[in-house]
Amino acid sequence: MSNETFSSEATYAALFTKRLEQVRKEAKARGYECDEPYDMTDEYLRWNVFVCPAGKTMDDEDGIDVELCAHTSEAYEGEKGGVNFSLGLCHYGGEIVGGYAPHNYTPACWVPIEDKEAIRDRWNLFDAHFSAAAIVDQIDKYYAENS
Repeated sequence: MSNETFSSEATYAALFTKRLEQVRKEAKARGYECDEPYDMTDEYLRWNVFVCPAGKTMDDEDGIDVELCAHTSEAYEGEKGGVNFSLGLCHYGGEIVGGYAPHNYTPACWVPIEDKEAIRDRWNLFDAHFSAAAIVDQIDKYYAENS
């Protein structure tokens, strides 16, 4: 990843889609239904994949949205100039199942949006903790505890 550039939404989208495809592949191997990754970008860049128990769809209101985001400090704190990445797992209706954001709620949360090296380093930190198997383990755990 160290040779990737982080100067465009297309770069983020490609990275997010690649990771979400890994989640989708792992989830399907365990018997879940999954849509293709899809773009949900609004005030910040975000891509999602919806994971449902076997035989269900998004219309059944029983699934977990796996979301990767590039957040800006402006959208969260009203201050321009920062970016960070996050993973979120949310059950239909809003129940938080899991997630991760490097240095969240600390002074080191945001890296300068103009500093490509700092953004690359932050992505590498985020990516080092990314595991499709661990994400699907969390989904398995949620359904085991809530069935």
